[in-house]
Amino acid sequence: MRLKPFILILPLSLACALLLLTCKKETRSSDIDLVLDIIDSRSGGVSADFPKDVPVYPGLRGVQAVDFESAVTVSGTTGDNVDEVVSYYEAALTESGWNQEETAKSGRMLHLQYAKDGRTVGVGVSRNRWGKTDIILTVFEKTSLPDARKAAAEPDSSEARQIINRMAEAYANCGTYRDHGTVETVFFPLRKGKWTETLRFRTALVRPDHFRFEFVEDSDRYVVHSDPTGVRTWWDVMDAVEEEESLEFALAGATGISSGSAHTIPSLLLNETNSFRLTDLTELKSLSDARLDGVPCYRVEGKNQQGDVESLWIDKATHLVRRIDTGDRFPDFRTEETTLYYPQINIDIPPEELEFNPSGLISIPLWTRIKGEM
Repeated sequence: MRLKPFILILPLSLACALLLLTCKKETRSSDIDLVLDIIDSRSGGVSADFPKDVPVYPGLRGVQAVDFESAVTVSGTTGDNVDEVVSYYEAALTESGWNQEETAKSGRMLHLQYAKDGRTVGVGVSRNRWGKTDIILTVFEKTSLPDARKAAAEPDSSEARQIINRMAEAYANCGTYRDHGTVETVFFPLRKGKWTETLRFRTALVRPDHFRFEFVEDSDRYVVHSDPTGVRTWWDVMDAVEEEESLEFALAGATGISSGSAHTIPSLLLNETNSFRLTDLTELKSLSDARLDGVPCYRVEGKNQQGDVESLWIDKATHLVRRIDTGDRFPDFRTEETTLYYPQINIDIPPEELEFNPSGLISIPLWTRIKGEM
């Protein structure tokens, strides 16, 4: 059984909470203890329904709990190091009758997976930039989350499903692919005011075995690279090249901190089957067609694994995604997120666009549109 990739997306909520509650572009290490106390005072802590045979790490701070239809999660932060946390869970889960299935490394996160009585528990452990350790516990019930949601969902519109299927075929069957774009997230706190964060990304693929993804946000820069010699990542926060066991795991490690951009389109290009993709959206509906930057687009909306609505703008000519709109709610704020894509398929991609190049600037600025594409 493969580790459920759903786990990989959850650290984003903690990062958003840190950003909101400090009301700053960056969070200093001296602020973290205060921020974690504020999160604890407002989050409500661990739900009484959280499974009693899955221990919550002692002294966990900044606790956030989320209940889904077939999964419950708890995330938080500790001052203990990664080895201490891993040793604790290996002993505690075994003592509680859980059987270890897998240990895997994805980016900077170590994942443990255990099973018991048809349930699965995942433990994600990673060191954050402030020298503390983030922990994410996810307990999956007997039915997988997407399957449970589909069973209770309204039927898809046949027209919308056909558009999504053609979209999936376009990504799965292309010989080459290139895009760049932005993820713009607007934060609306319960208090007055709002602000916007923008992340830029870029993707390049030449089948069968050349791939490169990069995102930049403020001073952060992250690169995922694959070629016949192997898979590697580089993050300027760590300033070190990491060898990865697979491209899927390398991208999963970048998913949360890239606002999902490392997963949304790459999962379609690589035809991943172990994670939630745009093709898994439920209750699909067709919206009125529209033009985006002069490009005629289909518009389709559906619900993701968290029950949030995602609206897709899909190019009528290429069936590639041009825009995704979605939102999320947290205890003290909500967000609205718009992701814009400028994609091309089956074109010549210069070798320099596929170079790992971990410490230099990319040859084409992320904020510049590809010439001649419109």
